[in-house]
Amino acid sequence: MNIKDKLPDKIKKFLKYFYYKFIDRFRYLSHKNYLFTDENLKFTHILEALNYLRVAGNNGKVLPQTYFEFGCHSGRTFSTAVNAAKYLKMNNCKFFAFDSFKGLPQTDEIEDGIFNIGDFNTSKKDFIKIIKKNTNLKIDSYNVIDGFYDVSLTNDLQAKMPKVGLLHVDVDLYSSTRDLLKFVKPLL
Repeated sequence: MNIKDKLPDKIKKFLKYFYYKFIDRFRYLSHKNYLFTDENLKFTHILEALNYLRVAGNNGKVLPQTYFEFGCHSGRTFSTAVNAAKYLKMNNCKFFAFDSFKGLPQTDEIEDGIFNIGDFNTSKKDFIKIIKKNTNLKIDSYNVIDGFYDVSLTNDLQAKMPKVGLLHVDVDLYSSTRDLLKFVKPLL
């Protein structure tokens, strides 16, 4: 264990500030001027997209206030979208989550790259709990579509879905991207 590990957090924070302020000034200015976190950036990005949907869509009269997310894993982005819609008072916005909730399927290294079966696994039950905890939204199972896309994204499901207002794609596989784009094309 080194001395840094033994210091109280307040002292560590002060020393870090001192270092950047007086020793590594360029990084201090960058840190000061561009202070951000992944969560802040995510919220800003999703908020801007939903606000565009709200304004350009004339509050649902021109563009539907529906949010489709493909690749939901830990629920962070989905929670952010729900909270951004609440912030914008988009009370009629509908949310749909599409994921296997089992992690990644068997992949073809040539087509999809190197991934392991089961990577990015959050169960449907845990996902629903995360959304409830982060947003206070009790999401209906109708709005959570589970299964690998090559199986779950059927013509029957497509016929039941509303038009897409905002599409968020965060999948890691080419094959999944291809399947979901084919599915959503008539809904755009």
